Formats: sequence, C-alpha cells, structure tokens
Amino acid sequence: MINFLFFIYIGIIFFISTIYIDLVNKIYYYDSYIHFTMYFLLGVFVLFQEKKNYLLKLILALIIPLLTEYIQNFIDLRRSDVIDLYYNYLGLFLGILTIVLIRYVRKT
Repeated sequence: MINFLFFIYIGIIFFISTIYIDLVNKIYYYDSYIHFTMYFLLGVFVLFQEKKNYLLKLILALIIPLLTEYIQNFIDLRRSDVIDLYYNYLGLFLGILTIVLIRYVRKT
C-alpha cells in the first residue's frame, strides 16, 4: 500500500510541476516553502515504507527534482529555476534525514 502511495505522490508532484495555475503568481513568495514541503514529504515516503526497494526509490527520488525542473523548460508559462531545484533537494534530504533520526532515536 505504501509503495502505491509513493508512486501516486510522484504523479502528484509531476502534475503540480507541469500545470499552470493563476494561483502560482499569487503564491510566488511562498514558492520555496512549497518546493521544500513537497520534496520533504517525498523524502519521508522513500524510507517510510517496506524495507525493500530502498535503493530504487532513492534513485527515483533523486531524479525527480531534475526531471520536473527540466520538463518545465518546455511548458508555456512555466520556467525552470535553480533555486527551486535547491529547495527540492533540501526538502528531500531533510525528509530522509528526519526518518533516519526518528528510527535511530527509537532504537536507543
């Protein structure tokens, strides 16, 4: 079930990253927070699952931010941004780190 949710969430990220909503212009100043949060949750999903396929999910999670930013270059009214990519990876890393630390604390 969790694996299914992982892939559904990836689909949601792609959908949000490729559509144009007039709301995007209104939330421009919150853009970094949104990128961070979306990918923080993806990082949590990478490890918050069954103990199989961690490596595959991690590789996929590392490719998705690059792919979504790259695809935005070809979509009217969207643009790729290095700052967005930074917050994507920061959120992803901290999401994974959060689960690792929670597991460590529970073991001790």
